[in-house]
Amino acid sequence: MSKLKPCPFCGEKATLDYSVMPNRKHWFITCDCCGMMYQYTLSQRKYVKDGWNTRPIEDALTARIAELEMKIRHNALWQASVDAEERAHLEKLVPDLKKRIADLEARAEKAEAMVEKLNSWVEKLMDVGWGMWRESNFGGHETLNEIRWEQLANIISKERER
Repeated sequence: MSKLKPCPFCGEKATLDYSVMPNRKHWFITCDCCGMMYQYTLSQRKYVKDGWNTRPIEDALTARIAELEMKIRHNALWQASVDAEERAHLEKLVPDLKKRIADLEARAEKAEAMVEKLNSWVEKLMDVGWGMWRESNFGGHETLNEIRWEQLANIISKERER
């Protein structure tokens, strides 16, 4: 004997019952909560129960929900396995990435030191160049300018050697 589904309107328990007619029993189902009554054209117990329990839209939605829940479980398991694989892959990369970061930080420190050296060179060049310009425009001698350029070349070559 199949069990009755709950009431489609309120979700509460329903009861199969009958009333006695002159030559037969008339079967029907009534919700114990809201009083909704179901009767089938063939008033036999089996048909009334089957009719009550047959809910094509609800059955289709229940099947679709079950299908989607299965996909969610499958996707969650798949995602967990993908995450585990990705995590393992990333954990293998971490030491290499840390080494690369350390190398880049060392290069950045060297670059900063080089920028400081270049800034000092620029200051020296500006001082020497300003002196050369001032002397050439205000009565300096050609030989003095040559001496200044020589000094400048010496400063640059010494800095390169460092």
